[in-house]
Amino acid sequence: MRYFIQMLLLALSVGFVHAQPDSDSIIGKFKGEFSTNQRTLRIAIECSSTTECLFDWGNSKGNKFNSVLRFEDFDIASNAIECIRRRDLSRIKNPEILAEHRSLVPMLTSGAKLEKCWDMNNPTPGYTLACTVNQTKFADDNIYLFVAAPSRRGEGECGYMIFPLSR
Repeated sequence: MRYFIQMLLLALSVGFVHAQPDSDSIIGKFKGEFSTNQRTLRIAIECSSTTECLFDWGNSKGNKFNSVLRFEDFDIASNAIECIRRRDLSRIKNPEILAEHRSLVPMLTSGAKLEKCWDMNNPTPGYTLACTVNQTKFADDNIYLFVAAPSRRGEGECGYMIFPLSR
Protein backbone atom coordinates (compact mmCIF):
# COMPACT_ATOMS: atom_id res chain seq x y z
CA MET A 1 0.00 0.00 0.00
CA ARG A 2 2.82 2.42 0.89
CA TYR A 3 4.45 1.78 -2.51
CA PHE A 4 1.14 2.50 -4.27
CA ILE A 5 0.76 5.85 -2.42
CA GLN A 6 4.35 6.85 -3.23
CA MET A 7 3.82 6.06 -6.92
CA LEU A 8 0.54 8.00 -6.94
CA LEU A 9 2.23 11.04 -5.37
CA LEU A 10 5.08 10.79 -7.86
CA ALA A 11 2.63 10.65 -10.78
CA LEU A 12 0.73 13.64 -9.43
CA SER A 13 3.92 15.67 -8.97
CA VAL A 14 5.08 14.87 -12.52
CA GLY A 15 1.66 15.93 -13.84
CA PHE A 16 1.85 19.16 -11.85
CA VAL A 17 5.27 20.00 -13.27
CA HIS A 18 3.99 19.50 -16.81
CA ALA A 19 0.99 21.75 -16.15
CA GLN A 20 3.16 24.73 -15.31
CA PRO A 21 3.69 27.50 -17.90
CA ASP A 22 6.57 26.75 -20.22
CA SER A 23 8.85 29.78 -20.52
CA ASP A 24 10.50 28.06 -23.48
CA SER A 25 7.29 28.47 -25.43
CA ILE A 26 4.83 31.14 -26.41
CA ILE A 27 1.92 28.71 -26.21
CA GLY A 28 -0.80 30.21 -24.04
CA LYS A 29 -2.64 33.48 -23.62
CA PHE A 30 -0.93 36.74 -22.70
CA LYS A 31 -2.51 40.15 -22.25
CA GLY A 32 -1.75 43.66 -21.13
CA GLU A 33 -3.27 47.11 -20.81
CA PHE A 34 -1.42 50.38 -21.37
CA SER A 35 -2.72 53.85 -20.60
CA THR A 36 -1.78 57.40 -21.39
CA ASN A 37 -3.80 60.50 -20.57
CA GLN A 38 -5.48 60.18 -23.96
CA ARG A 39 -6.34 56.49 -24.33
CA THR A 40 -6.04 52.92 -23.11
CA LEU A 41 -4.70 50.18 -25.36
CA ARG A 42 -5.54 46.53 -24.68
CA ILE A 43 -3.33 43.87 -26.26
CA ALA A 44 -3.73 40.09 -26.19
CA ILE A 45 -1.88 37.24 -27.88
CA GLU A 46 -3.15 33.68 -27.74
CA CYS A 47 -0.87 31.05 -29.26
CA SER A 48 -2.35 27.60 -29.82
CA SER A 49 0.98 26.29 -31.13
CA THR A 50 4.54 27.55 -31.56
CA THR A 51 3.69 28.67 -35.10
CA GLU A 52 0.14 30.04 -34.84
CA CYS A 53 -1.25 32.88 -32.73
CA LEU A 54 -4.28 35.15 -32.56
CA PHE A 55 -3.61 38.79 -31.84
CA ASP A 56 -5.91 41.52 -30.46
CA TRP A 57 -4.78 45.15 -30.62
CA GLY A 58 -7.29 47.64 -29.28
CA ASN A 59 -10.54 47.20 -31.21
CA SER A 60 -8.92 44.99 -33.86
CA LYS A 61 -9.63 41.41 -32.73
CA GLY A 62 -8.61 37.96 -33.97
CA ASN A 63 -5.73 38.89 -36.28
CA LYS A 64 -3.84 35.73 -37.24
CA PHE A 65 -0.12 35.23 -36.96
CA ASN A 66 0.31 31.89 -38.71
CA SER A 67 3.98 32.00 -39.65
CA VAL A 68 5.52 32.44 -36.19
CA LEU A 69 9.17 31.35 -36.09
CA ARG A 70 11.77 31.10 -33.35
CA PHE A 71 14.09 34.09 -33.86
CA GLU A 72 17.70 33.34 -32.95
CA ASP A 73 19.45 36.63 -33.81
CA PHE A 74 17.57 39.16 -31.70
CA ASP A 75 20.31 41.79 -31.25
CA ILE A 76 17.98 44.49 -32.58
CA ALA A 77 15.49 43.75 -29.77
CA SER A 78 18.28 43.60 -27.15
CA ASN A 79 19.56 46.96 -28.41
CA ALA A 80 16.07 48.44 -27.99
CA ILE A 81 16.02 47.28 -24.34
CA GLU A 82 19.44 48.85 -23.71
CA CYS A 83 18.32 52.07 -25.42
CA ILE A 84 15.32 52.22 -23.07
CA ARG A 85 17.57 51.66 -20.03
CA ARG A 86 19.67 54.69 -21.06
CA ARG A 87 16.76 57.09 -21.66
CA ASP A 88 16.83 60.50 -20.08
CA LEU A 89 13.18 60.69 -18.98
CA SER A 90 13.45 64.40 -18.22
CA ARG A 91 13.75 65.08 -21.97
CA ILE A 92 10.84 62.91 -23.11
CA LYS A 93 7.52 64.61 -23.89
CA ASN A 94 5.72 61.81 -25.78
CA PRO A 95 3.10 60.27 -23.40
CA GLU A 96 3.27 56.89 -25.19
CA ILE A 97 7.02 56.60 -24.60
CA LEU A 98 6.57 57.57 -20.94
CA ALA A 99 3.78 54.98 -20.49
CA GLU A 100 5.94 52.34 -22.16
CA HIS A 101 8.83 53.14 -19.84
CA ARG A 102 6.64 52.94 -16.70
CA SER A 103 5.37 49.50 -17.71
CA LEU A 104 8.92 48.20 -18.22
CA VAL A 105 10.54 49.57 -15.04
CA PRO A 106 10.43 46.29 -13.03
CA MET A 107 12.16 44.34 -15.81
CA LEU A 108 14.58 47.18 -16.66
CA THR A 109 15.75 47.71 -13.08
CA SER A 110 16.26 43.97 -12.56
CA GLY A 111 18.97 43.90 -15.22
CA ALA A 112 17.12 41.12 -17.10
CA LYS A 113 18.23 40.37 -20.64
CA LEU A 114 16.32 38.83 -23.51
CA GLU A 115 16.58 35.05 -23.63
CA LYS A 116 14.30 33.83 -26.43
CA CYS A 117 12.36 35.57 -29.19
CA TRP A 118 9.78 34.60 -31.76
CA ASP A 119 9.21 36.54 -34.96
CA MET A 120 5.48 36.91 -35.51
CA ASN A 121 6.16 37.66 -39.21
CA ASN A 122 3.44 40.27 -39.30
CA PRO A 123 3.20 42.41 -41.29
CA THR A 124 6.80 41.66 -42.31
CA PRO A 125 9.68 39.68 -40.74
CA GLY A 126 11.20 41.49 -37.75
CA TYR A 127 8.31 43.96 -37.39
CA THR A 128 6.59 42.20 -34.46
CA LEU A 129 8.58 40.07 -31.99
CA ALA A 130 7.60 38.26 -28.79
CA CYS A 131 10.43 37.67 -26.33
CA THR A 132 11.10 36.18 -22.90
CA VAL A 133 13.81 37.31 -20.49
CA ASN A 134 16.41 35.39 -18.52
CA GLN A 135 15.04 35.96 -15.01
CA THR A 136 12.46 33.52 -13.68
CA LYS A 137 10.63 36.33 -11.87
CA PHE A 138 9.58 37.65 -15.29
CA ALA A 139 10.10 34.72 -17.69
CA ASP A 140 7.53 32.29 -16.29
CA ASP A 141 4.51 34.53 -16.71
CA ASN A 142 5.51 37.24 -19.18
CA ILE A 143 6.40 37.86 -22.75
CA TYR A 144 7.51 41.19 -24.09
CA LEU A 145 5.88 42.24 -27.35
CA PHE A 146 8.13 44.34 -29.59
CA VAL A 147 6.34 46.31 -32.31
CA ALA A 148 8.43 48.35 -34.75
CA ALA A 149 7.84 52.03 -34.05
CA PRO A 150 7.87 54.93 -36.47
CA SER A 151 11.08 56.90 -36.19
CA ARG A 152 9.32 60.25 -35.70
CA ARG A 153 8.10 59.75 -32.13
CA GLY A 154 10.67 62.16 -30.75
CA GLU A 155 13.21 62.00 -27.94
CA GLY A 156 13.65 58.57 -26.38
CA GLU A 157 12.57 56.56 -29.43
CA CYS A 158 14.33 53.17 -29.51
CA GLY A 159 13.08 51.50 -32.70
CA TYR A 160 10.41 49.37 -31.04
CA MET A 161 7.54 49.98 -28.67
CA ILE A 162 7.76 47.23 -26.04
CA PHE A 163 4.72 45.94 -24.17
CA PRO A 164 4.94 43.47 -21.25
CA LEU A 165 2.13 40.92 -21.50
CA SER A 166 1.21 38.52 -18.69
CA ARG A 167 -0.39 35.07 -18.63
